[in-house]
Amino acid sequence: MQFSIEKIRRDLRELIVRFPVEMVMCVIFTVIALMSGHNTSADELFAKSAFFPICLFVCLAVNFMTAERCRWLYYLSVLVAVPVLALKMESYVFTYGYGFGLLLSFLLLFLCRGQVRDNRRFSANAVAVVIDVVMTGILMSIITAAVYAVLGSLVYLFDMDEKLLGYGFQWGPFLIGPMFFCLRQDSHQRQDAQMSAPAFVHFITKYIVSPAIIVYTLILYAYVVRALVLASLPLGGVAAMIMTYYIIAVAGRMLNELSEITAYGWFYRYLHWISLPILVLFWWGLVYRVNIYALTDSRVYLIAAGIVMVAVSVMMAVRRLDNYRLFAIIAVCAIAVLTYIPGISAKSIGIASQKARMERIADALDLRDATTVAWPFRIT
Repeated sequence: MQFSIEKIRRDLRELIVRFPVEMVMCVIFTVIALMSGHNTSADELFAKSAFFPICLFVCLAVNFMTAERCRWLYYLSVLVAVPVLALKMESYVFTYGYGFGLLLSFLLLFLCRGQVRDNRRFSANAVAVVIDVVMTGILMSIITAAVYAVLGSLVYLFDMDEKLLGYGFQWGPFLIGPMFFCLRQDSHQRQDAQMSAPAFVHFITKYIVSPAIIVYTLILYAYVVRALVLASLPLGGVAAMIMTYYIIAVAGRMLNELSEITAYGWFYRYLHWISLPILVLFWWGLVYRVNIYALTDSRVYLIAAGIVMVAVSVMMAVRRLDNYRLFAIIAVCAIAVLTYIPGISAKSIGIASQKARMERIADALDLRDATTVAWPFRIT
């Protein structure tokens, strides 16, 4: 017990010294989550809480990037929470921008270590990050269940106010879980990620991930043949499915190389050629729908994803450009531009495209009212 208490003290001291900004983030968002337990503006508070992973991942990535120089940038990274705290965020949570922003912040954890420049080191770091996320999720679930068990017992046995249960979900996801994740990441930062995959990752890659990717590739090939034979357009959701497939296929390639599995080497060695018909299917359906229905924010993201997938395929074919770190940098840049730069963001482009489409339809139906600025259509 004495050892455990001493270890807890040592970990807390380490957190305060190594992760002061992250700890501030944890406290801020824990308070917000506690306020949302019973509050008339709970929806807005829940929305603000949803941005906690983005803020935490960004601060953690900057922390590691500035470990040896420009440390002031790390302390300034706390400002990433200012827009979340100052603005109304409820309308942003269920948007493509939020989802891609979360993906962007997660990818930063793959890029934040300067020493992971070769593919093997990058893959090892990526595996370590994913494992830590999974372990943190399990820990958060256990903590949340334990806290609710205690609070539920108090409410039931001592006839306490049921509102007490509203303060049970905050501690795992916003405080203890993130602290655990920071400590795990710090251990990888100090020791460097292992250069070989853990045994269970090797097993999953060999018997689950790679076979599933190959089977799904065959399914998509069959769909390509079906679309050609029937001369039918791909279904609306096929583009998103292909994007997901491609991400998983590249991840499978990373895991296969890290695990040194030779059985699937032929597949991943020629992935850039194997995926070519699938990418043609992707662009076929996407270009048709853009021509007919114009752009939306989701289609802008899909176009960017298509460009990145083509670029990655070309780079995989060129040995000196076959670099996972470079793949991630390209994806990060594309997401950042389309999500956070006004005027050329996916949302702005989608709105402008739909507005132009409405005006074309109005002109074709002679519904344009040139004398009215506020409402450019004549209602008959």
